[in-house]
Amino acid sequence: MKSKDQILLEEAYLKTLSENEKFQPNDPEMEELSKVGMGEEFPEDEDPRNLEDDSEQDLSTYNGYYHYMIKTFGRDAISYAHKYMEKDEYSDNLRMAFVGDPKTESLYNKIKDQGCCGYADNKEIPTNLTSGRKAYFGYNYGH
Repeated sequence: MKSKDQILLEEAYLKTLSENEKFQPNDPEMEELSKVGMGEEFPEDEDPRNLEDDSEQDLSTYNGYYHYMIKTFGRDAISYAHKYMEKDEYSDNLRMAFVGDPKTESLYNKIKDQGCCGYADNKEIPTNLTSGRKAYFGYNYGH
């Protein structure tokens, strides 16, 4: 049985691929992403869930940022955002921030700038999903 983290990563991975990219055999980058998306284990020193200090998290990749979001905002907030994203075709680049928090807002804008096409931003996350803190999410969509 898959854990919630595995299911969320798999959903996020599949949402980031266009229909043409899903079936590209022998692509090393896709094989590496597939390992994460399908819940295969990381080497212990690379597993983002084992990092004690967020400053050690590799936030230069979307995969690293996604794991950061899981740790920072929680699975319930991410699931809420994914349900909202389902209405837009080709949605990707999910991002989240706490209102007034410079670190999360800076990362939010960095991920936003990496996206293309349309975007939906500043969607409020219910505070009961974020331990009472005001937070918002955004994503890119279109093709």
